[in-house]
Parts: sequence; structure tokens; C-alpha cells
Amino acid sequence: PRYLGFKKAKEQVVFMYKTGAGSEIQTTILPTSKPNSFQQRIQLIGTGKLDYSPTNPETTEVKKVSDKELVVTISQDSIKQYELKIDKALAAKDVSAASGEVIFNKMACATCHSADGAKSHGPTLLGLAGSHRPIIGMKEKQLADDAYIRESILAPNKKVVEGFPPNYMPVFNLPENEVDSLLLYIKTFKNK
Repeated sequence: PRYLGFKKAKEQVVFMYKTGAGSEIQTTILPTSKPNSFQQRIQLIGTGKLDYSPTNPETTEVKKVSDKELVVTISQDSIKQYELKIDKALAAKDVSAASGEVIFNKMACATCHSADGAKSHGPTLLGLAGSHRPIIGMKEKQLADDAYIRESILAPNKKVVEGFPPNYMPVFNLPENEVDSLLLYIKTFKNK
């Protein structure tokens, strides 16, 4: 599916995708009563049937409402496992852009942040470093210097870029050397 963008509906964020067959998939992110858990309501608008195969069936519950609607619950345990996926040997490596790339890939950052300027759930990395970013609730654009990028990694909801949903990026408690490596990696994506 091709990402179309998002909209806010009744204080919920809805992500929209276009399928190859011309139908639309809408994914609504919903809270649950459990800490560190969330639901995705996935709806198909158009022809076809929805199916979902979880990567971790032990901690992901899939409820089929109909051929065109699924509710997927990601549990606290799977989120904890996701946060702990970084290889412990990585922490011993020197701070470098290469280590940052490994962390970026292991943390699945590309799920929301493109490296080529393509539209996605979160801001692209292309041309980020040194640019001026429009921030929700701020009159002046913010310079994306090292401090801004570091803050965006550690406290992603402190300064949300206009056009993107707040409270979407999880907070990762990364060691300082991993944040430094991510920063170096992000700075490699310069506009040509």
C-alpha cells in the first residue's frame, strides 16, 4: 500500500493508504486500558478482504470484525520486547554513523521516517540537519541542530513538527552513545 497521509477524527489519528487495486485502507490508533498497549482498527474501503499476520502472535491479538475490518491489539509485553531489540554488543561499539544506521534499522525507525524525502508517518530525515522546522504551537521555526535532533530522539513529543500527529513516536530510553550514533547517522542525509 502507498501512504496517503493522516487525519484527526474525534481526537484519534487515522492513517490512510491506497492499495494497488485502488481501495483505501484506514488505520485508527486507539488506546487500551492496559499500560503500554494500543489497538489498531484497520478498515478497508473498496473491494477486497483484509487479512493480518502478526510477527509475534503470542503478544498480538487479531479480532476479525468483518472481511473489511480488523482490530489488532499490541500488548505491553510486545512493546517491551520491541524496546529491548537492540543488540547488547552494539553498546560496546564506538560512536559512529555506521552504528547509528544499525540502531536505526533495529529500532525500525524507517517505519515512520523516510530517508529520501518520501511522505510517511513522521518527518523525513532528508535535509533535516541544519534545516528550520515548523513546530506545532510555536511562532518561529526551530533550527534542527544537534540539540534539537537529540531532544527529538529522547523526548519526541516535546516539539512536534507541523503536519505530523503528536503522541505517535514512542519514547526510547537509549544510552548516550546510541543517541550520539543516531545523531551522526541522521546528519548523513543531506539535500543534494
